[in-house]
Formats: sequence, C-alpha cells, structure tokens
Amino acid sequence: MPRRKSPEVEKRILSALEKGPLTFNELLNETGIPKATLYRYLEDLRKRGLIEKTEKGWILGREALKMRVNELLEALKIFLNIDESCIRKLKSLLENGNAGIILKSINLLKEGLKRGISRLEIPMFLKLFVDFVYNRIPDKIDAATFMQLINYYKFHKSLHLISESIRKTEKTPWGKKLNEVITPLKLKGEKTTYSEFILKLLAKYEKTDFAKLYRNKEYQALFDKLSSWIEECTTKDKLVSYTQDLIGILRILDKSYGYEARNLVETILQLGSSLLLSGPRTLTEREVELLISTIDKFYEAIIKNENRSIKG
Repeated sequence: MPRRKSPEVEKRILSALEKGPLTFNELLNETGIPKATLYRYLEDLRKRGLIEKTEKGWILGREALKMRVNELLEALKIFLNIDESCIRKLKSLLENGNAGIILKSINLLKEGLKRGISRLEIPMFLKLFVDFVYNRIPDKIDAATFMQLINYYKFHKSLHLISESIRKTEKTPWGKKLNEVITPLKLKGEKTTYSEFILKLLAKYEKTDFAKLYRNKEYQALFDKLSSWIEECTTKDKLVSYTQDLIGILRILDKSYGYEARNLVETILQLGSSLLLSGPRTLTEREVELLISTIDKFYEAIIKNENRSIKG
C-alpha cells in the first residue's frame, strides 16, 4: 500500500523552494524533513510537475508557480478590494519568469522581518503572536508583503533621486541650509548635516538585500511596471496607508517615534514621486523646507525617546 502524503510536508518543501534553487542538502537544512522522506516527496512532486531539478538545484515547477500566483492574486483582490480587470493586468505582469522573482522577494522580506522581530527586546507573547499571525493568515501576509515590496522599491528610487537633486540644490541660497548641522543635533555636539543624513540613509539602504535586488535591470523593469499598476488600481487613501506602514512593525514595536519615522518616509516618497516625473533637479525652497522640517522632527523624537529612557 503506498504511503499517504502529508500536505503539510509538501507545503514545507514548496515554500522553501520559493526562495530560489536549493540543493538536496540545503532542503534538508531548510525543512528539517528526514532524508528518506525528502527523497520520496521530491520524486512525487517532480512527477506531478510541481518541482523541477536544474544544475543549481531544485526549483518550483510551472504548476506550482501558477498555483502560488493564483493564491497571491486572490489574496490581493480581497486585500485591496480591486476588480477583475486589475487582477488580469497583474497576472500578465507576473508571467514569463516574473512570478519566481516576486515569490522569492516576498519570502526574503518575510524572513527579514522574522529575524528582526526575534532580535527585539519585546515580551515573548508579542513574538509568539507574530508567528501565530504568519501561520494563521499566510495569504493576507503575502498580499501585505507584496505591497511593501513595491513601496520599498519606490523608497529606493526616491532616495537616489533626492540625493542627486540635493547636489544640484546645495549652491542655491535656500539649498545652503542643507549643509547646516541638523538643528536638534547641535545641542548634542554632533555635526551631521541634512545632506549627510540623506546620504547616510541611502548608504545604509544600499547594503540591504532589497537594494541589491533592485539594482538588477530585470527587477527594475518589473517593479517599475508594478509601481504603475498600483497607482492605477488602488485609491490614494490606500496608497497613503501602505506608505505609512513602510517602516514596518519593527520600528513601531522597537521605538516610540514611529509616527515621525512614518512622516519621514512619506516626505521622501512625496518628493520622490515628483522627481520621478522630472528626473533629478534643483529642489524648490518649499521642498527644502519640508525636508529640513521633517528631519528635525524625526531627530527631536529620537532625542526625546533617549531622554525618557535615561530617566526611566
């Protein structure tokens, strides 16, 4: 009598392969499935067209990719409350290998959040709650993560455009303020200027896995199209909501200045949206004042939080 297959074991294998090609030994480590059992399941999944073996290792097959894309599309339809025409447009964008890119990116972001949460000094019940949510509503988590991926890309482009525009603005009468020390930092004796803050933020972001992915031309082309899709198929209110969530649960749990961090992200994306149309240019006096004011408020909140911790 043939052995019964466990849907949970199959799901563990398929989920692991969403991260990209994995060798047999890598799958062993990733899934924790016994060697003999893994051999048996891999062969069965291969025969059913759900996985394929390549020179780099095992990968998801066309049927598995199709199944996962349909699950993601259905989750996004509910999550965003959008119509079938938008879903069809997105489905066409996720063809020809793009599905693998998106699934890999979703897993990369989810794993990064899990690692970050595990390092936070927060009550254990909060960490267990996050794990519970991840396992209880995976489709909704994937939909939310998909939205965050697009926002991260927009943030990435915005930082680059603002950095280039600051260089063009620094010689103007109003742009000279960008080379002044950030006002709240003067009292602490620190010397970071507004321009340096943006450049440091960009340098820090460039070290992330996502920045490395977004430098790839295939990723850029795909996420440029996804950014246009999201603008077309979601309302302005929803876009604002996703923008506010860009800093993620880590910042809100870890710091008390989540509101100011959201404002900073919003300002960067707001300036970035304008620069996407024009390309790098001299910032207006109003744009410079907005950037300076937002950075000041961000640091005021950080210093206030530090002082509260010292008194506590």
